[in-house]
Amino acid sequence: MMSISKIKFFTSLRSNMKKILITSIMGILFSQSHPYIDNFVSNHLLLTKSKMESSPTLWQDFREGYYRARTIRYSENLLDSIKSGTSSYQIAVEELPEVEVLMIEALSGKEFNYKVKRKKPATFNINYFSSSIE
Repeated sequence: MMSISKIKFFTSLRSNMKKILITSIMGILFSQSHPYIDNFVSNHLLLTKSKMESSPTLWQDFREGYYRARTIRYSENLLDSIKSGTSSYQIAVEELPEVEVLMIEALSGKEFNYKVKRKKPATFNINYFSSSIE
């Protein structure tokens, strides 16, 4: 018959082994050089880029066109940095939220808030033919 201290020892050992096993599996799955993360990040950036390019307002002077072009440029820069050796895990953690924010801004449907200052008309005569500086 086992004593209570041996039972506590084996249950604590079993729970510690579960924690170690879960930690090691998570480390393997979410490691920085995992090919699934590489594929996911590059495919996500390519999909975002193609979705942003598929609009006739892309290069027009609208708010949507501006943010679409900005999202395309940003995702192209991220794809280039993946090719140059930046880890896709780092890009997924740090840069993909910014891509999502840009995409949401492009698809929000808001308009630019133009503020044009109008000049008051001159209330005096201007001599355009004068050679002196006044």
